Amino acid sequence: MFKFQTNTQLFTTSMAVLYRGMLTSFFKANTGLPEVTIDETIPFPDIFQQLHSIISDKKTFHQFLEYVHKQAELDDMWKFWYSFVFMEGLVYIQLYIAIRCQNWEMRVSALKLMAPTFLAYDRTTYQKLIPHRLAELQKFPPSIMNKLKQGFTVSINGERGRAVAFDEAHEMCINKDMKMAIVRPTQSYLQKTSLFLRYRISAHKNLLAQLFPQYDSKPVRAGIVDRTPEIKAKEENIIAMTETINKTNLFITPVQENRGLSNMFTSIKATPEQRHDLLKFRQIGEDGLTNYINYYLLKNPSTKTSMHSNKLTTMAPRKTAGKRQMNQKEKEMKQVTKCLRQRLAWCNRTKQSYDPNQEQYSLLPPCHL
Repeated sequence: MFKFQTNTQLFTTSMAVLYRGMLTSFFKANTGLPEVTIDETIPFPDIFQQLHSIISDKKTFHQFLEYVHKQAELDDMWKFWYSFVFMEGLVYIQLYIAIRCQNWEMRVSALKLMAPTFLAYDRTTYQKLIPHRLAELQKFPPSIMNKLKQGFTVSINGERGRAVAFDEAHEMCINKDMKMAIVRPTQSYLQKTSLFLRYRISAHKNLLAQLFPQYDSKPVRAGIVDRTPEIKAKEENIIAMTETINKTNLFITPVQENRGLSNMFTSIKATPEQRHDLLKFRQIGEDGLTNYINYYLLKNPSTKTSMHSNKLTTMAPRKTAGKRQMNQKEKEMKQVTKCLRQRLAWCNRTKQSYDPNQEQYSLLPPCHL
């Protein structure tokens, strides 16, 4: 089946396959466009390059957007995946590109678009963190904002478009070399460790690249199609996922009737509650975000309700394993242990002797002679 090493790899591959499926449906439905033969045996980068050369035309691209939008109005399956590809998934890619290209405005825009999703699905940490963080940015003076725009990422190799966030750089460089210096204490890693403790990551890497260019990595040319062996190995996942989409007729054209919302792997239909929550979650999140800002940040007196859990339903299997509840005997044992610890602490503090026979809390019942 599918083989993914990270969640990011799963996400980006799914986005590529879904986008390809929509493009394929668009070209099949529009006979007036240049003829394109969709051959599933062709590797994904080759066919994507062919399709992209046609869709890159501005007029054709607008026709493609109008087509998928119209299909989303007619069918729930189209509507759900249209929202994922052109909104929810695109926002994640926008944040990824903002970090890699050191674009502060794009990063802030991505966070604004992400906030309703976290609030809709009760992700308590981010649903509070993002609004407060964005509100704090409005109070900073221009001098602080300029520093943030210039220094929220770091370019380790000095190459444009390959910057990383601070936590990524820390894990990729400092933590990695520290661990390797312990596991393999060679002279090379010990020297790296000592240098990292004294200099910043970017300055150190750029200095080594200038002093020893023969050891520097070859520059990677950015392009639409990447033909490296790693990318070619991932094409197996793309082909397998494309076959699944074709079998289920996910992006069927033309749409005769609304098929409703269902699981594409199990063909199980969504209940009315699941359908409402999956198709309306962004609207629910935007309403909740507006209420949160008015109540907690703006202190609007007209807002009388505080934040509450939405508990939206999805088609994912429910988690059955939860925190085990203590029975009455375990609760009594916990209470007895707590009291005994307090009694022992008091005896140590007052220098009194501890006599179990004189204590009220005991593990054994009282014995009368």
